[in-house]
Amino acid sequence: MLSSTKAILNEPPFAVFIGGHADTGNRDDVVSYLHYIEDLHAAVRDGMLAGKKLSTLQKEITLEKYSHLKMYQQWLPLNIEGVYNNLVEMGYFNFRSDIDAQF
Repeated sequence: MLSSTKAILNEPPFAVFIGGHADTGNRDDVVSYLHYIEDLHAAVRDGMLAGKKLSTLQKEITLEKYSHLKMYQQWLPLNIEGVYNNLVEMGYFNFRSDIDAQF
């Protein structure tokens, strides 16, 4: 998501963006989304490096500055899980002895 969102922002300027899982927005909305997923990724990564399990991360990570986003409350735990799983599967966190990678 980070790479594809950055790629979209590297395209020529646009006024309307139609995403697959959200409302129609504009360039500023895409920038805001990028900030959300960057902050989410950092929070999950830092929590994992601190030895926290997925269930703990889902309870502790709030990212309140994004609470205005549609479906924020419903999707945040799922977004945390998605980043967690991605870091385990693609980031090789499962090979680190200091991280308890549990699904």
